[in-house]
Amino acid sequence: MRRALDELGMVGVTAGTTVLGKSIADPAFDGFFSELNRRKAVLFIHPIGGSAGSPLIESTKLTWPIGAPLEDTICLLQFMQANIPSRFPDIKIILPHLGGFAPFLIARLDQLKGHFLPDSAAPPSVQAKYFWYDTVNANPSALRCTQEAVGTDRLLFGTDYPFWRDDAFKLCADYIAEAGLPKADVDRILDGNAQRLLMV
Repeated sequence: MRRALDELGMVGVTAGTTVLGKSIADPAFDGFFSELNRRKAVLFIHPIGGSAGSPLIESTKLTWPIGAPLEDTICLLQFMQANIPSRFPDIKIILPHLGGFAPFLIARLDQLKGHFLPDSAAPPSVQAKYFWYDTVNANPSALRCTQEAVGTDRLLFGTDYPFWRDDAFKLCADYIAEAGLPKADVDRILDGNAQRLLMV
């Protein structure tokens, strides 16, 4: 991290949803988060392809179709359980794939908050607005759902390159413009939000 930020002049780093079998939200990584917070740096999270620890997902070859967005969802909720938004408010954490299934489930997560968060914690719908989300999904309905859940200002244009190429790469941009959002929102998602995020 220090080499990337100090020597190479980058504004952030990336990490997997899990590291050596531990959630990235595990207290073992508090030093990492403290340093990112001190620097007001960007942290981009990405699934590792671990099928969220599910042999059923792995054995049915669903690791990337549903295992990856499930990893995103679990990571987001584990960040909430670890109180990351309150403890490290200056890190700019980006979750991919529109945050997995979380935006679609946000009302349910609020209703079941007592099952996985302490009473004193803010509702998941509130904590979700601390994070940023890339738009890799290519489903206009999912984009609108996430926009309603977290707001236009938390959405960042994503391409999933190098995994999506050629027509799929182009689709990542086209679907945002064709999702029925106001032009001002489209412009912010494709460009303006990233400029604001990356200003350090």
